[in-house]
Amino acid sequence: MAATPQKIQLPATDNNQLQTLLEQAGYTVSAFRGSFPADQSSDYLLLNTQAQQAIRLQQALIGLMAHPQRNLLQLVRAIQTAVPFDYCLVDHRGFLRIGRDEYQVIDPDAFAIMTGMKWPWPRKPASALILHGTKFKAAAQKTPWIKKLAELHGLNASLVLPVGNTAFSLYSRNAEAYTQEQLTLLQGLVPLLEYLACAEETALPDIPQDGRFGAIIGSHPSLLRVFDLVERVAPQDTTVLLLGESGTGKELVATAVHRLSQHRNGPFVRVNCASIPPDLIESELFGYESGAFTGAASRRTGKFEQAQGGSIFLDEIGEMPHELQSRLLRVLQEKEIEPLGSNTPIPLNVRVIAATHRDLEKAVSNGEFRLDLYYRLNVFPITLPPLRERLSDIPPLATHFALLAAKRLGKPFPGISPQMMSALETFHWPGNIRELENIITQAAILSDGKSPLELPKPLNNLLHSTPSVITNLQDLKLAQQQTEREYLLSILRQANGKVRGKNGAAAILRVKPTTLESRMEKLGISRRDLH
Repeated sequence: MAATPQKIQLPATDNNQLQTLLEQAGYTVSAFRGSFPADQSSDYLLLNTQAQQAIRLQQALIGLMAHPQRNLLQLVRAIQTAVPFDYCLVDHRGFLRIGRDEYQVIDPDAFAIMTGMKWPWPRKPASALILHGTKFKAAAQKTPWIKKLAELHGLNASLVLPVGNTAFSLYSRNAEAYTQEQLTLLQGLVPLLEYLACAEETALPDIPQDGRFGAIIGSHPSLLRVFDLVERVAPQDTTVLLLGESGTGKELVATAVHRLSQHRNGPFVRVNCASIPPDLIESELFGYESGAFTGAASRRTGKFEQAQGGSIFLDEIGEMPHELQSRLLRVLQEKEIEPLGSNTPIPLNVRVIAATHRDLEKAVSNGEFRLDLYYRLNVFPITLPPLRERLSDIPPLATHFALLAAKRLGKPFPGISPQMMSALETFHWPGNIRELENIITQAAILSDGKSPLELPKPLNNLLHSTPSVITNLQDLKLAQQQTEREYLLSILRQANGKVRGKNGAAAILRVKPTTLESRMEKLGISRRDLH
């Protein structure tokens, strides 16, 4: 039974448009002639609420009503602040929570690929309902599409609220997620929810799928700490140093720093310091003038100048040649560059973001990296956790990669088998997220599109040649090299020995061919190893 619409008081000076919208939603609106508390919006104040949380949610919803560019994703995000969920279904769209404030939008086509089923177009329920644990699972067994969603996303509870001609269905992995107080709160907002949901269908633009943190997926506390640090440092003009193992997503985090910075409207230039030959990296970074050296027929703009007004991402900064580190130090100190062959400095307005998988402190002690440059780069370090330290993020990551692979291959996505998911959650992932994506892609390629995905081969096969007992640092180094070697061999076999071009190993690994060839040479990988 829906709650009676509450009364709302607005400032007497407020425009008539918002008052009309509220009256259309079934609210009684009257003028408010008092003064507003400093911590409340100057546009409106909602009265007759029972909790501060309800006040904030109601303010957010009414704010959306007056917003010309509102959309359903904004409405879902507002609900999340008061009634958390992992999956939300509203009429013709689903929203899968994949990060702190990130959602994957599931439309009917994506739903069909993900589940192999047609969009259910759920009927409006007769009344609101909360189901937990065994009761939720028993109800899901009677409804195939809910059962499939529960299996795919590990859902264990639901809150369903009738709203107009549709319903808001919230699902959670927490078996005791929802309370009667939360349901009562939402019931009091049914007129607002109905108006916003109905208006969105015909008047609003497409929902963007990339939020503040782009394609970074996960909600593990260690990853949320990274999000918090990014949000703190991004608005500043401070140099950021991203640390972490290969495959942990340093480039995605660098992109997020750029998106949230004052340079967001400028270019984002990526440079992999490990993939540029030492004799070319100086001209690549700083550019050169015509005639600067033999063959320099015309002026070339360097990466730093290309990033003017934006951000430059120096990936694998630990691989930069020692003789070039002094030039980079000067750029960071003076905020200007001098192209080769020029005596005229060019002022820079560039945000510098660097990244490395190496232990720079150890590199400094070994004389491989300048101490003064290390201090310049290490102003605000952010360490990304390896995948083995955030295993709870593997199910949403695996589902995300499987859905992407299914779309590329044009196959249905019938889910991931429990055996495969269990293996994924217990593996130690030396290649981190990149390795997980490759394993999921292999499974999707071999899938018949009818049965849940299965592992193409046991994951522990990747480690069959590593030392059985590690007793010193040398054993550990050998184990890491052997693991990387076996992993690269598995990718090369997948690519039929092809390194470059479309569907080559470099494309699968998302690295430059020269980088892969360099690693193959260091690890002693040749074509005869592929057979």
